[in-house]
Amino acid sequence: MNAPADINIIFDNAEPGKSLLMCVQIETGKPMVFEAISPPVLAPAQLAEYVGDYYSDELQTLYRIALEDGKLFLRLTQKDTEWTKKSLQPSLKDAFNVRGIRLSFVCDGQSKISYFAMNAGRVKNIRFLRR
Repeated sequence: MNAPADINIIFDNAEPGKSLLMCVQIETGKPMVFEAISPPVLAPAQLAEYVGDYYSDELQTLYRIALEDGKLFLRLTQKDTEWTKKSLQPSLKDAFNVRGIRLSFVCDGQSKISYFAMNAGRVKNIRFLRR
């Protein structure tokens, strides 16, 4: 491969019961170590905290987060399309993925969700305020 930099990536799970590690070293720089994480498992009551309507002034678009059969779904309220039938998958605390889109929820001072930031490819941090 004709890469502009020498990049080494090593996966390590040598210790039983320990998380998988990924070590990345670029050229002779300091190695960066990343530990695999397990996505959070949320009870229906926890998922219900995310339910609601979220609006972006920038896009003039309203999304609805709906809870159906114990799963969250992202709905475009103007029209539902085929991709909205896929559920949101928890990835980190207050973050979900669906079809290459990351929704990161942000809470206010009272620990209530005030908005989510949408990231998809080159689209970064589009805010959808909770109504």
